[in-house]
Amino acid sequence: MDKSKAESGITGWFICDKPEGITSRDLVNQLQKLLGKSAKLGHTGTLDPFATGVLVLGAGSALRLTEYVQEMSKSYTAQLYLGATSSTDDREGEISTSEAKILPDRQMLEVQLQKLIGWIEQIPPQFSAIRVAGKRAHHLARQGETVALAPRLVRVDHINLLAYNPPFLDLQIDCGKGTYIRSLARDLGQLAGCGAYVQQLRRTGIGPFTEKEAIRWFPEPTREILEKERKPLRMALTNMTQYRFNQSDIKKIRFGQRVVKPRDLTLSESSQNSLEKNEKIKIAIMDENGCFHGIGSLGEDQQIYPEKVFPANIDN
Repeated sequence: MDKSKAESGITGWFICDKPEGITSRDLVNQLQKLLGKSAKLGHTGTLDPFATGVLVLGAGSALRLTEYVQEMSKSYTAQLYLGATSSTDDREGEISTSEAKILPDRQMLEVQLQKLIGWIEQIPPQFSAIRVAGKRAHHLARQGETVALAPRLVRVDHINLLAYNPPFLDLQIDCGKGTYIRSLARDLGQLAGCGAYVQQLRRTGIGPFTEKEAIRWFPEPTREILEKERKPLRMALTNMTQYRFNQSDIKKIRFGQRVVKPRDLTLSESSQNSLEKNEKIKIAIMDENGCFHGIGSLGEDQQIYPEKVFPANIDN
C-alpha cells in the first residue's frame, strides 16, 4: 500500500498563465522541455487555445490528486460580442450576423443573466471535448457532423456585469466544474434575442490557485524560477476535511490499515455537502506536525480507510 519508495523526482503544482494561441497540451510540452524528460507532467483542466489565464499543471505525485483540483470552483473574466453567433460559440468559429436590429439594454441583460445563475442545465458547445460514441465532439464537428449533445447540470455561482459598451459585454463569472463559458454566452444571446459569442476569455482562478501567483510565459521561465514557484501538494486539499492523526494511526494508514474516526474530527463544508448527497467523504491525512501523508475515506462504520498514501516528506 505504501508507495513512497516508488515515487521520486519533481513533485507539486505549477500555476501557469497560459498565453493566447497555444493549447493546454502545448504548455505541458514546454514545461517538459524545461524540467526534463523524466518529469511526469499533466494539466488539471484544459483551456481553449484563444483563452488565457490560470492552468494548473501537476508534476510527479501531484498527478494522483488532479481529480480534487478539477472539482474546484473556477473564476473567469469574459468579453462577449452581442449581435452575432458563432459555430464554435467563440470568435474562432464561423460568424453569422444576427437578425436583431436593436441590441438589448443593460437592464434587460441584467435580468437575463439572473436566469443563468444557480444549478442550470447546459448543452456543451458542438466544438468541445465531450465524447460521442467514443469520438470527441469537436472532431465530429470539424467533419461537418452535427451531434446531439445531452444537457448537463452545472453550477454557476455568480455573474457580475462589469461593463457594457455595445456590442461588447464584459462579465466576471464564478462557476463549478464542467461549466462552459461559451455555452453561457450562446444561451444569453438566445435569451436576449440577439445572439452572442465569446470574444475574449481569461481564467483568473481555480480554487486557491490564482492569476496573481501564476508563472508568466513571456519571457519563458527558467528551471530555477519554476522550482521557486512550485506549490505543495496540500493546495489541492483546501476543500477537503483535514485531520492531524497521531503517529500510531499514521503507521497503520501507511500499512493500509483502517483507523477509527477521531471524536474531534470536524467535517468541512464540502464534506458536509458530500454527506448530504450520500457521496464518499474524503479525509486529508496529516500527521501531528501538519505534514501530508495521504487521502482516506470515511466509512459508514465510522472508520477511515486509506485510499492514497504518499511519501512521508514529499510535501514539506
